[in-house]
Amino acid sequence: MRHPLLVVICSVGFFLIGLWLQPNFTTYFPSSDLYSAGKEEYRFDATGLKVENADDYEVWGVVTNINGVSQAVKDFARNNRSALVVIGHHKTNHVIWEGFARDNVNVFYLSPKTQESLPLVSVSKIPRNHFGRKNLGYLFALANHARMIYDFDNENCLNSNAASRMDLFTSHTVQVNTSHHVFNPYPHFGPMFVGTDSLIWPRGFPLQFIRDNSTHNSTMISYPKSHRSVAVVQAIANHYPDVDAIYKMTRPLPVYFKNEDHLVVVPPKTFAPWNALSVFVIPPAFFGLLLPTTV
Repeated sequence: MRHPLLVVICSVGFFLIGLWLQPNFTTYFPSSDLYSAGKEEYRFDATGLKVENADDYEVWGVVTNINGVSQAVKDFARNNRSALVVIGHHKTNHVIWEGFARDNVNVFYLSPKTQESLPLVSVSKIPRNHFGRKNLGYLFALANHARMIYDFDNENCLNSNAASRMDLFTSHTVQVNTSHHVFNPYPHFGPMFVGTDSLIWPRGFPLQFIRDNSTHNSTMISYPKSHRSVAVVQAIANHYPDVDAIYKMTRPLPVYFKNEDHLVVVPPKTFAPWNALSVFVIPPAFFGLLLPTTV
């Protein structure tokens, strides 16, 4: 089981994606199901999607699963200030998940049959049993006025239950001081390998820059703003972090990160990969949750 590092109380393994947007913006979600116009204002037909007391939930988690209820799911659902949307597949044990949802009022299980009944054009556009069905979970959360979405994998357990609120994150935040257009955050967090030392990079990092020291050997400066000004907060996973196939075939695993005491902010105009394994997203970046459905 992979354990993403967590910023609150005891440790941190988060880097913040440098995405700052003006408050008045327009973005579109798949198939025109959703239109957002800044300041968390969503306008579309939410009939059949709204749940009771939706505004009481501070964070909406979205996960897809074909297995049983994992520890990561149990830990997240234990926080009654958070809601969880679970996207089922045809191989999912619906009896188990429907029972879990009955026992936890903040858990909403969307079986394949339930998904087909949702008033969303996207339902007919996304292949069945496809990871892209997670898009329906995002739309379900947004229909209930989600102010923050925690997109995660059911095998990733946060190492503190306090992670569900960004305003509880440690104030120890630094920003990467770089002029490069890409940044590899993994080396900064002090990766430790069993029996050897090796450079590590996240999945999606441009391969031509792997050995470019300027993409990761950067100085850090004090971050003058609140972390609330950043729209994406990505966790790094201990044990099996998100790496590409080339790394898996040529470099050691598992990997553990020893630097766990602060947040790292990626500056504007600098890119760093992020993934759907353990990431917090707030409204200005909701458009980036969209998962491809053609691969």
